[in-house]
Amino acid sequence: MIFLSKIHHRGEDRILVKHETPADYTLLQKWIRVVPGRLWSKTYTSWHVPYAKEVYQLLLKYFGNSLKIIEDREVQDTRENKIENTDIKKEPETEKPYLQEVEKKLSENKTKEVIVVTLLPVFIKKEERILFEGNYPGKIIQDILKMLPGARWDENIKKWHVPLNEAVYNLVRERLTGKASLHVEPLRKYLIRRNRIVNAAPAIQSPQTTAEQTILLGKISDENLMALEKMMEHLKAKAYSKNTLRTYRTEFIQFLKYCDTRKAADMRPEALKTYMVYCLETEKISENTAHSRINALKFYYEQVLNQEKFFYPIPRPKKHLQLPKVLGEREVGRLFNIVINKKHKAILFTAYSAGLRVSEVCRLRKEDVDRDRMQLFIKKGKGKKDRYVNLSPLVADVLTNYLNIVKPSPLQYVFEGEAPGNPYSSRSAQQIFRRGIQQAGIEKSLSFHSLRHSFATHLMEKGVNTKYIQEILGHFNIKTTELYLHVAKINLVNIPSPIDDIWQKGGLEI
Repeated sequence: MIFLSKIHHRGEDRILVKHETPADYTLLQKWIRVVPGRLWSKTYTSWHVPYAKEVYQLLLKYFGNSLKIIEDREVQDTRENKIENTDIKKEPETEKPYLQEVEKKLSENKTKEVIVVTLLPVFIKKEERILFEGNYPGKIIQDILKMLPGARWDENIKKWHVPLNEAVYNLVRERLTGKASLHVEPLRKYLIRRNRIVNAAPAIQSPQTTAEQTILLGKISDENLMALEKMMEHLKAKAYSKNTLRTYRTEFIQFLKYCDTRKAADMRPEALKTYMVYCLETEKISENTAHSRINALKFYYEQVLNQEKFFYPIPRPKKHLQLPKVLGEREVGRLFNIVINKKHKAILFTAYSAGLRVSEVCRLRKEDVDRDRMQLFIKKGKGKKDRYVNLSPLVADVLTNYLNIVKPSPLQYVFEGEAPGNPYSSRSAQQIFRRGIQQAGIEKSLSFHSLRHSFATHLMEKGVNTKYIQEILGHFNIKTTELYLHVAKINLVNIPSPIDDIWQKGGLEI
């Protein structure tokens, strides 16, 4: 049950929102963040929100029949207004005479000065807000603004701002119509641009991320923003993966910021060569990032603009031959033994036993586990490549035991997150691995992908043919697999150092 009660906080009426059970707390934490003007009270250890009709309707929408309105006797309102459903749905009674007084003052304004209020979009404390800028003298308009739901005063710039959403915006227009001239063009342009940012995103993203990116792309010209939209549309039409969409978009945005007012479509190879030198020498990007950036630009000019061999005169930086970091077999044992949680242990076992990427483990479906043929079916791995890998008898037992005890039982994926039917997040799997490495006392700079590297290296050390390892890992090019030859303790790695030979013959003192 979610309890609502009325409090008087810092000179204004507020709704205190409390929970009853842990399940109610989870529900509250999930939806309270979409309510504009929410604040956390350390005194009551609860959230409180503006006392307004629009806010109550939002609470009713998200919490429904779980709501119960009570009178909190510890926080009696000094105005003796009890909290009732009918009372809170209406505009607070205490507000009406106050607004009437403000309207009277406005009508008595003898100077008849035209009051202009500009609505500016701002991003404050990871939240989109509407900032009120204008020539409103005295306290007349300010008294109206501070009565708006979620209104806050910025002491640094001496301005009021409110949450940016449709309900609050409509209330602003209603309260200020006839009292001031509203200039909404900056807000309108911002919302149009934000909509374009959403359309150019690789996937559905949070309002906070959208707002941050809208601010980030604020200085990019409309022509270049259109170039970004065309590029993303072309990538989606060619059914590139979300990771590729995200990478190309990020790198292309960096280029558009560099272009400033210049049109990206008009840039020539000489200018792009200068840009790559700038990236390497000034931005200090790595060779791998430089290759990703060139790939993104190459796609735009050659695929979107159809300028064939546009990048022929632009050299690529030489890649650093970076060897994969692996765990020894004893370290793998220490890691697995230190993890107690059955689900976490099953995730690590499955990843190492078949050399899977973190995304492949998290998106493994129940139907992909074939116990009759002792195989795992990896659907649409990297490069949209399907493949089969062996299912270890030990891992088959581990998965069976895990699925028998986990509650609630997974609906679709072998490993599911908090929301039933959704895959376990890659970030959570990474955290499981990092925590296990720390607890096992392994002092190496490793990631979840190190399990895959370790699997391939250990197979190579056992004499498994490189071609077979390539098929198991799903590599397109065998040169990628051959990289593990530099890590495996075979051939060159097993050649003893001459210093050991001298020491064994008694020619050294240590």
